[in-house]
Amino acid sequence: MDKKYKSLGKNSLIFTVGNISSAAISFLMLPLFTHLLSTEEYGLIDFINITITLLIPLISFNIVEAIIRFGLDSNYDNKRVFSTSIGVFVIVFLLSSIIAIGINSIFTFKFDIKVIIGILFFVTLYRIIHEFSRAINKIKLYVFADVLYSIFFASFNIILIAYFHFGIEGYFISYISAHLLCTIILLFFGRIYKYFSISCIDIKYLKEFNRFCLPLIPNSVTWWATNVSDRYLITYFSGLSSLGIYSVANKFPQLLSNFYNIFAKAWQISSVQEFNKKDTDIFYSTVFNSLTRFIFLIIILINLFINTIVHFFIGNEYKEVIYFIPILLLGFSFYIFSNFLGTIYTASKTTNGALKTTLVSALVNLIANLIMIPIYGPIAAAISTLLSYFVLFFYRYIDTKKMIYISIDTKSFILSILLIFVQIYLINNIDNIIYLLILNVLVLGIYTFENLKEISLIYKKIKRA
Repeated sequence: MDKKYKSLGKNSLIFTVGNISSAAISFLMLPLFTHLLSTEEYGLIDFINITITLLIPLISFNIVEAIIRFGLDSNYDNKRVFSTSIGVFVIVFLLSSIIAIGINSIFTFKFDIKVIIGILFFVTLYRIIHEFSRAINKIKLYVFADVLYSIFFASFNIILIAYFHFGIEGYFISYISAHLLCTIILLFFGRIYKYFSISCIDIKYLKEFNRFCLPLIPNSVTWWATNVSDRYLITYFSGLSSLGIYSVANKFPQLLSNFYNIFAKAWQISSVQEFNKKDTDIFYSTVFNSLTRFIFLIIILINLFINTIVHFFIGNEYKEVIYFIPILLLGFSFYIFSNFLGTIYTASKTTNGALKTTLVSALVNLIANLIMIPIYGPIAAAISTLLSYFVLFFYRYIDTKKMIYISIDTKSFILSILLIFVQIYLINNIDNIIYLLILNVLVLGIYTFENLKEISLIYKKIKRA
């Protein structure tokens, strides 16, 4: 097998171990949260989390993106990359903290600003060090840290929420503690602390980071707007209880994202290493078509068992999630495909393209949410997500053709989408669980028959990797 496919397969296999373990632990924690936290409490946790997600790119100057891009590039010294990244983060974080405390002295926030600052610091520091371990090819350590984080986070939550009944406070204590412990483990077990030196903070690197990261800051904020503006509008129009239901429904697309992340972490390495080689178009096209078939298969399987999963894993208070999940899964498939195309911008260092396409998607999402959520409620947010991610994917596919031409297997792609729409219709209109199961099995059979040859080839490639 070609070396580049073997490398991608090998790295994907390593990441599979970590991501499946982490995803399993995270998913098994869902019953704890849905049974011990009310929909309002879960909605409030999600509300705080999405606010933190917005602030991280701002207080870190999006330096996490530069870490992986420049750390993988053999033309750059890793010690200077890491030292400069830490230097940028510390300076921007301190300035942001001073500003935040100053604003807090004028306007009183609902939550203690010092707690938010603490969360931001430990989460961002962990992400920088975690990504750097991947950039310097400490893949096993990177995966080990992922698994450990999930174990620590789950264990602390069981102790603090289930045993001591700390509620929301227990959740965020667990969140900070898990990040702190994993940061220490990465620093010392990976000996990453040796890569930092004040004398290695390089102005030349800083200027390059600046050119690379600046367009990514509004891009990250726009990603945030696309992902979570619906949550703010749901909170405003329908309340925290509806947000809690919508947040639980989003756990299932996150499960889909975990499957993609197994591949994406390996793909990010390969996309940089194989960019601008003579068969790049073929390589990208082959990988993309394999990815789409795999993601669509996972969606069809989740939809097949959705009633059983919701019945056994989620409390009765959250049963409405069944109507949101299939729509969100299809929406997130287009998010995943857009993310794949986004690696072309990163590999070519044309990050302005990422910003441009994301802005259009965010605008579509915001307009659709503003029009539909007041009329149709939280379900409109799921439809808006699907629409905006489809627009993002289509725009990026057209826009990236000038750099890399990806040849999509149109017949398989369109058929898969139509089959998932059939499942969405069935789940929303058939109450008889037996009939629903039989019809969904039929959908799976059609999909498998149409893609049997390609699925078999994917399996053989993975097996030989």
